[in-house]
Amino acid sequence: MSQEFEARAVLNSGATGLFIDMSYIEEYNSTTMLLECAQPVYNVNGMPNEAGVI
Repeated sequence: MSQEFEARAVLNSGATGLFIDMSYIEEYNSTTMLLECAQPVYNVNGMPNEAGVI
């Protein structure tokens, strides 16, 4: 027998760094800061992330 439930979590996918979607930042009014140098971000499969850099 299966049962549905709701859970909220931020998971580490093992990609280049820890990153989350900007819509999440906006929805939860999270604090951000700019880095001195842009850093390329790669997905778990080694492909560059579509959002570019963090």
